[in-house]
Amino acid sequence: MKSKLVFRVGAAAILLASLQGACFAQEVVGSASINRVFGASIVPVSAQPYAADEVQYSIDGAPAVSASLADAIAAINASSDGTSAHIELNADIQVSQTYTLTGNKTVTIDGTASGYSLQRASSHEGALFSVQGGSLKLTNVILDGGASVTVEGDGSWTWSGVAANEALVKVENALLTLLGTTKLQNAWNTSGNGGGIYATGTNTVLTLEKATISSCEAVNGGGVY
Repeated sequence: MKSKLVFRVGAAAILLASLQGACFAQEVVGSASINRVFGASIVPVSAQPYAADEVQYSIDGAPAVSASLADAIAAINASSDGTSAHIELNADIQVSQTYTLTGNKTVTIDGTASGYSLQRASSHEGALFSVQGGSLKLTNVILDGGASVTVEGDGSWTWSGVAANEALVKVENALLTLLGTTKLQNAWNTSGNGGGIYATGTNTVLTLEKATISSCEAVNGGGVY
């Protein structure tokens, strides 16, 4: 089944029925850009420190509370359909599990002006997020797959780091929106579909506004499948 990908440029929108990776191909539409990499693209990444799994979250405008990212998502999943929730990152975090969002909720994860990152831990081969219904918005967040690519002079390349078996984000009959300085990067999916995003379901819609997907490789579809 085909999903939808939307590039928004001001008030205009270009809707594609589907998008799959193409080796070292890049499209730039106004202020939105996406690297589609069936192979890989070259983006240098500096080492970053990663802190404890603690965030600030709020549900339906209630005062924000501190919790682990796992506990915040569990609380959101337990809330009623129609809930609107906001999660603010306090620091960079290593992710060692797949965070699953269920039900008809609208969830925003904000990396703030600092652009905090969520990086796949070396022990984790799965997705960082699985969105099953509802809506997930990523604002100024870096999702990092924990892999890196070295390109040789003859044009060949070699991956190292985390060899995953899923995309960074799986979306099924849900809305995924990437906003601001959000980046999906350094994802090496050795056995599955999509390095950055795997989208499925007739009701799935992806929207990218100024976001970037780069240095992603998969069996099928590098950036998005």
